[in-house]
Amino acid sequence: MAIVPKGINDLLQEISDSLVDSYAVSSDVGSGTVIGALVRSFAAPLADLWASLVEVERDSNIATATGDSLDLLVNSFGMSRDAGGYASGYIIATPKAAGNAAVVTSGSTFLYGNLVLVVGVDAALQAPYSRILVTAGTIGADFNLPAGTLVLSTNPTLNDQFSFVVGLRLNGTNMPEVGLMGGQEPESDSELRQRFAGYLQSLTRATYQAVLQALQGIPELKSVALLDATPMPGFISVYIDDNSAATEVSEELKASIEQTLYSWKAAGIGVRIYMLDKVVQPVVINLVVDSNSVPAAVQQTVRQAVIALLNGYAQGQSLYISKLVDIAFNTAGVVDVKVISPTQDVTVGSHQAFRASTVTVNVTI
Repeated sequence: MAIVPKGINDLLQEISDSLVDSYAVSSDVGSGTVIGALVRSFAAPLADLWASLVEVERDSNIATATGDSLDLLVNSFGMSRDAGGYASGYIIATPKAAGNAAVVTSGSTFLYGNLVLVVGVDAALQAPYSRILVTAGTIGADFNLPAGTLVLSTNPTLNDQFSFVVGLRLNGTNMPEVGLMGGQEPESDSELRQRFAGYLQSLTRATYQAVLQALQGIPELKSVALLDATPMPGFISVYIDDNSAATEVSEELKASIEQTLYSWKAAGIGVRIYMLDKVVQPVVINLVVDSNSVPAAVQQTVRQAVIALLNGYAQGQSLYISKLVDIAFNTAGVVDVKVISPTQDVTVGSHQAFRASTVTVNVTI
């Protein structure tokens, strides 16, 4: 039975009715009367107690609890909220003149708009280029910046001497590769409730549901497909999507998956770990903007919008050129859009995922 709260007016009415039923000399509990003052002095804390009971009822139900109360409920079953993650990676510093040299110290910062990147270790900057280890200053996916993203030092002198872009290395054509990764939003109440429901069903370990639920809890994985008795009885095959264009599972991610499986799979079961089959293509868009626009600003806005769109593409989701066109036209100042690559819609199978190898936006007036 749900608790129905009683406010102070409800309690005053009940007490007044009770006085009448008890043949009291006076049942006037109105403001200014002695009996009214006495009754209100009791009714006020009682009303607060009813309000507290309602809160207790709400916070003790998994369907209605929020925030810390929800955390306490799931913690009692050995589960905790995913607190999110900080994006990390490298910035490439290229001297604007061959003789330029400098040192970036640990704790110094770079900016991408309002986003702050913090230097992890001291780095000497010199020709031909140098790498700077950085970590996002804020939890969240906004810092998962693609390779080639321009950033600025908070030290103006360094900006005069060097160009800074996100990247781990330069390839054979001097294009940066590997962006900042690992940024993740904190788990919301609704996401935690949904995962908790599956968690309760998976408390019996060594079952298909238990193993799948455990794998889905690995923060680096966007999606997981688990095939039992594959390639033969006594084995399970795990197909993963880490939301990158990589076609091979990194040793770090493989170790994390194996550690999770060790705790959840049945003893003696063999494991095969594969990267989800990915359809990898470059995305190239040509824009025409009106003469009143700032071409560089439009270019950056469209590029980031396309990257955000593609980062959300899940397993089995095909890419339609019309979607790219719509994204571009939603940016102020764009008067014409032509998608150069891909040349046609990209159909993705149920065990595949589309990933862009690069995203390039060209702008003309």
